[in-house]
Amino acid sequence: MAAFVGRVGELAELQSELALVRRSGRARFVWMRGRRRVGKSRLAQEFCDRSGFPYCFYQAPRRPRPDALADFVEAVRESSLATAASFQGASYSSWPAALRAAVAGLGPSDPTIVVIDELPYLTELDAGFAADLQKAWDRTLEASPILLVCVGSDVRMMETLVGERSPLHGRPTGEMRIAPLSPAAIAEITNASAAVEAIDRYLVVGGFPLLAASWPPGAGLREFLEDALRDDQTPFATTALRIVASEFERELQAKKVVEAIGHGETAYSRIQSRSGAKGNTLTAALSVLVEAKRMVRKELPYAAPSSKTAAKYVVADPYLRFCLRFVGPHIDELSRGRPDLVIERIMRDCCWAGLLARSTGDLGGSIR
Repeated sequence: MAAFVGRVGELAELQSELALVRRSGRARFVWMRGRRRVGKSRLAQEFCDRSGFPYCFYQAPRRPRPDALADFVEAVRESSLATAASFQGASYSSWPAALRAAVAGLGPSDPTIVVIDELPYLTELDAGFAADLQKAWDRTLEASPILLVCVGSDVRMMETLVGERSPLHGRPTGEMRIAPLSPAAIAEITNASAAVEAIDRYLVVGGFPLLAASWPPGAGLREFLEDALRDDQTPFATTALRIVASEFERELQAKKVVEAIGHGETAYSRIQSRSGAKGNTLTAALSVLVEAKRMVRKELPYAAPSSKTAAKYVVADPYLRFCLRFVGPHIDELSRGRPDLVIERIMRDCCWAGLLARSTGDLGGSIR
């Protein structure tokens, strides 16, 4: 496993929550969300490993309730929880019963960590899961010395699950939004030897730690791309497409709009022309992208009035911006074994690091 880099503030926040559990003997409930592949699971695992306390890390599956419960039983059985042995051969018909059993018998001097990763998966095929978790928290978990950490990549769903109409409203005692890593952290992961080199790499892999870790030591941009785009199934080629597909599974207009912006259309009229979305449909899609998904940033000139025509829209993350512009539209070339065409187009059009620096609009802000 690659060395863990960055996330000092996030680790400190989790450690502070655990310290409150230790002092009070009562539970804390952390609600952690952030875009896919930004390192949420690795952060939670690193925190558990560093804590020195018993923990259970449950990777939620996208499966019906009986299968999801069986996986939870297995996760507890293989964990370091004090109750692990009692889960040998056990089975539970409800989430409140399984969660109650996982923390049974814990005293004030037995702080324990329970992580539920990709929690939205549990709600997709089990509409009652949120109510079950609320019931377990109110009746059992809240009075136990545990730190419950719920993690999710579907940012909008994670916000809905703790909204006013949700059974879980008001239950989390702390909320964390995990952002992509900073340019400094990406520089450390990729062993960049100079500031300009670090910025170049950040503009390609963004703040995604797994993509940054794939940058070969001493490799330049072309060498990295030759490996990262060797076919259409590499993590670098597929991650952006999967993020877009998962985020907009039911919002096809927003998907078309973000693809148009990623292609380089930043003005309202140009986005309208390329995406085919018009009027209220386009306005609604942009609202989803900017406010709900936070995948697109809306920028206004200082001296111009706030209007559709004055606004400029850009994809917020450098990696998504890069792939939507240079990789996604040409994935068929990777599929037929011609990565050289994609790479040559990148090397020709980037004006390294000119086009990308101008198109981001935030290079200076990223460095800081």
